[in-house]
Amino acid sequence: MAEARTKRSLIRRGLCMLLSVLAVVHGGAAWADTIEGIVAVVDERLIMRSDLDARLEEMGVDPLDTARVQRVLDIMVEDIVVEKTYAKYGLPPVDPQQVTAVAQQNRSSYAFARAVIMRKMLMDMMVASRVVVTPQMVRNYYEATPKYSGRPALQLEQIAIKDDAERTARAMAALKDGRSFEEVAKSFSDLLTGGSANIGWVPLDHLDQAARTPLENAKEGDIVGPIAIGGYSCIFKVVGRDTIDRKDLDEVRDEITASLEDRSREQAFEYWLKLTMSEHFIYKQKFSF
Repeated sequence: MAEARTKRSLIRRGLCMLLSVLAVVHGGAAWADTIEGIVAVVDERLIMRSDLDARLEEMGVDPLDTARVQRVLDIMVEDIVVEKTYAKYGLPPVDPQQVTAVAQQNRSSYAFARAVIMRKMLMDMMVASRVVVTPQMVRNYYEATPKYSGRPALQLEQIAIKDDAERTARAMAALKDGRSFEEVAKSFSDLLTGGSANIGWVPLDHLDQAARTPLENAKEGDIVGPIAIGGYSCIFKVVGRDTIDRKDLDEVRDEITASLEDRSREQAFEYWLKLTMSEHFIYKQKFSF
């Protein structure tokens, strides 16, 4: 630890001496240009504004979005620390073919892909064994995730009459007279599904808002409408109500476990990386406050 502090002190002193020499030899203007060109320092490594601009362009980040610019610079600094740590532990060189494949898959630069691979290998080595996912954690995640609980849906029959108020009124009168919904649909509807009024199970969140609101609280057997939707006067009959797309815990247990392991591994690695970065001299320009 004392050795690391001494190293950081020497690097800091050396950087200050370098900038001082530039100021004396080249004058104030050259010194200012040099300072403005440096956006980060990691030990003896410099990140120039041009390096940052190239990464912003690669990642499609707006240079005016200061919060995202700051995060990109943070990642670039982390990449250097990861590279140094990777070398420190004597890990095998990254396979160039693997780097090329990752770069092509992610449409990123070779350097960025190489950093991603080194980060993954360090993560697996340093924190994989510390990740613990308990059955209760899996259940809590399952119960708190809406996509596993399914979506409310209605089984509907529909009469859709295009731009004809008089025909719509006659269809409603026929229903009130007790004719079956299917029979009225075949007589009046301009839209049928396979010759039938039944349009099957429809999730509530797939319905047009104009229909969703009145149908949301409708009971089985209720007839709702007419409702104007996209140039049609629509009349609906609620045939059934249920929850669809629900997944049992046993069905998604492995998926949830893997997701929680990935999240825990990433959190543990970020903590470890933060400790590791404290062993290096790091300067970063602030773009957001």
